[in-house]
Amino acid sequence: MAELGAPIWEKGPVSRETSVVWFLTVGMHEGGFVRLVRAADDLAAQGKQEIVAQIADTPYRPRHLRWFRYASDERMVRIASAADVVIAHCGAGSVLLALRLRKPLVVVPRLRRFGEHHDDHQLQLARYLGKQGSAVVVEDEKELEAAVESVKPPPPVDSAEHRKKLIAYIESILSEAARL
Repeated sequence: MAELGAPIWEKGPVSRETSVVWFLTVGMHEGGFVRLVRAADDLAAQGKQEIVAQIADTPYRPRHLRWFRYASDERMVRIASAADVVIAHCGAGSVLLALRLRKPLVVVPRLRRFGEHHDDHQLQLARYLGKQGSAVVVEDEKELEAAVESVKPPPPVDSAEHRKKLIAYIESILSEAARL
């Protein structure tokens, strides 16, 4: 494997010697997502799975997983397509990427109580996705490994109808947050 920290697309193909390949994305939020990136890095240290992570401006510098800060939409789609599992903050773009690709999805929402966001709209969306069977929700990062091991692809749905419901739900959360 090439040097850690080099952009994934400069390192060549992801190895299939490990049990699964996880793709973690924290989106574009300023400050990154230290809690999630650190938890994934701790799991990568065990060597049971290969983890590729998009970490944005996360100040924590991973030592055990392959990471990059940002990529074009096209590159994000290629990397997510190659993954066995997608682990994401619960931002709409990251969630929609995984659902569109029908990838097993684990969501770890940024939480207000940890100062990761100004409100808990990601938690609201995560719980909605969990109830719909579209994602496994992780609120405590210590549960990340068990969640990834239990996640399955999202159930088949009428994509147009499902998309409308999901977009309406996201819009309701955003409009509620804008009123605060």
